[in-house]
Amino acid sequence: QPNQRNTHTTHVTALATKLPRTKASRGALEMTVAETSLETFYNNQQKFTQDQREVRQIIKEHGPMTGSSVARRMKKPYHSISGRITELKNMDVIEVVGRTTNKFGNPARLYQVKSQ
Repeated sequence: QPNQRNTHTTHVTALATKLPRTKASRGALEMTVAETSLETFYNNQQKFTQDQREVRQIIKEHGPMTGSSVARRMKKPYHSISGRITELKNMDVIEVVGRTTNKFGNPARLYQVKSQ
């Protein structure tokens, strides 16, 4: 089935390039029709849990950011979302783009959503 996914991705990408490039407003985000279609396709291809979708969206809108920053925005303890970050990394959805230190001076990774 991996070949089937690649075929679908190629097909949707090809279709999206033919879509009109009008803007569709979505809150603070503005996406073209093609980008919206690709985003919908990507979300439907990946079977994300609700927490995975929320982590991904927060990192996409506010990243690069640390896992602790994501947890604060979600109003959840870090230990409850750290696994979602690992899962998204393993799914090749987010990536480590740098390092910083947390409020205690300990090293922390900075995450961002990978380009689709």
